[in-house]
Amino acid sequence: MSRVAIAMSGGVDSTVTACKLLDAGHECVGMTMVMDQCPATAREAEAAARVCEGLGFAHVSLPLTDAFEHHVVGPFVGSYRQGLTPNPCIECNRTLKFGLLWERARELGCDAIATGHYARVTYEPDGTYALREARCPDKDQSYVLYPVPQEVLAHAVFPLGDVSSKDEVRAYARERGLACASKSDSVDICFVPDGDYVGFIERHTGEPLTPGRIVDAEGNVVGTHNGQERFTIGQRKGLGVQGPGRSYVVSKSVETGDILVGADEELYASEWYVERALWPQGELEGPQRVEVVNCYHGFRHAATVEAVDKSRLLVRADEPVRALAPGQSCVAYDGDRVVVGGIISASEH
Repeated sequence: MSRVAIAMSGGVDSTVTACKLLDAGHECVGMTMVMDQCPATAREAEAAARVCEGLGFAHVSLPLTDAFEHHVVGPFVGSYRQGLTPNPCIECNRTLKFGLLWERARELGCDAIATGHYARVTYEPDGTYALREARCPDKDQSYVLYPVPQEVLAHAVFPLGDVSSKDEVRAYARERGLACASKSDSVDICFVPDGDYVGFIERHTGEPLTPGRIVDAEGNVVGTHNGQERFTIGQRKGLGVQGPGRSYVVSKSVETGDILVGADEELYASEWYVERALWPQGELEGPQRVEVVNCYHGFRHAATVEAVDKSRLLVRADEPVRALAPGQSCVAYDGDRVVVGGIISASEH
């Protein structure tokens, strides 16, 4: 029997996670991160505390406002200012849920950490721990967990990784008489619940976005914009560009403030670099055949990955890939196992 810290929100996934661990005979401690930037987390902490009381184990709220600002919100805003398209949930998992929360859990005498993520961890014959896709591909969250290091994977537990569907989770909750059985899923970016990330950036910095030009491949000015942060690679809507054909955002220049637009065929790349590469089971010894995913719940693309150095790799796709967005994460899979992940950088067409 283990003493397990469970990251809890009071929702159905984390509550069912707790029930499954209790059923397996583990001693549990509920933990909820509370951040001022996400008012919903205070309500989640109250809901989680009620769930824990009902299930008969302790609950701890962990104030992480300053850490959340430093590790997640600040970099999120900074990345957009740099012309990138970040995924803050990945950084939150790396630094907070499987970082500071795990540190606090160990202080409380826990020897494992569990979350309601849909993913799996397996112990391999070579003595390492592998991060793998969930049995339910539609709910799989291994993409956002790739930064979890080997030393934490060794203590990570994902009870929902083996379920067949979200309906199975809700059915389990109804059978247990849990009030959260029909509770809706949480939003993707907790500190931007309305989805207006541009407005959030303006409020956070206290500065308006900088207007600029929209130019084509020949350098002709074909329009203007009111902030490059409003656009991502591959975007067509909202450009206001007049021309004979459809125009898409091909690239952005933070230095000049220009947004380059072009035809759809200009969006494809066969090679690109990935920075800040993290290898859950250790760096590759040479090129490896994989399938890569370039955005959350994105399509898989057959490719070869090769380490340039310990933190940088080159991806060569078998077929050109559309609309790679710098700042998003590229995660490589060998079957259902996560091989490596990192941040998409420059692309070569």
